[in-house]
Amino acid sequence: GNGGGNRSAGPLGCNTAGNQGRGGKVLSSSSGTKIFMGGGGGAGHANNGSASLNYGGNGGGLIFIWANDLIGNGRLITANGGTGGASTADGAGGGGGGGTIVMNVSNYTGSTIIRSNGGNGGLSDNGFTNARCFGGGGGGSGGAIYFTGATPPVTVTANSGAGGLEINPFNCSNPPIPGVAGSNGSIFSNYTFTRSTNPANFCGGALPLQLLF
Repeated sequence: GNGGGNRSAGPLGCNTAGNQGRGGKVLSSSSGTKIFMGGGGGAGHANNGSASLNYGGNGGGLIFIWANDLIGNGRLITANGGTGGASTADGAGGGGGGGTIVMNVSNYTGSTIIRSNGGNGGLSDNGFTNARCFGGGGGGSGGAIYFTGATPPVTVTANSGAGGLEINPFNCSNPPIPGVAGSNGSIFSNYTFTRSTNPANFCGGALPLQLLF
């Protein structure tokens, strides 16, 4: 989503309408033939605060699970985007987009939680600085989750991240321009993919898998 805008009354008339950061471009999966990592959120600006704080949130990664049986045990499978960095008297960072998860699993047992949510936009703390009034970061969009069969009875979300808040303004003569939430992602059933006929020689056997919380 778009970032919050600069509504400062500020020195030299620094407020300019429509100058907030823009949300990232939507990519087409071409009916599932392409998969993507989540895009990183845009950084805020840092002429007043610290550039080490108002970073853009990381984008979510790629997860591919191929198994006959998956025992969830209440653990998470997650490719969430990261939260945008907070700011002080500056624009905050945007949230990262959710990544992609492909689940080629025959049977699910136990409580399984699968998430590819967008990250929240960063918090903009104006710190009661006179006439320095900046909006929070935009939220990241949700990612994509693919099931090769019907959607199983598991907890699955690909939600948008919320726009970041603006707090502690002072002497702001213009109306707020808040950070905007991202778009919700997508959950697909009956996904198909093509397996390579050229086996890799790097692994001699199956690798162990453990779900981490």
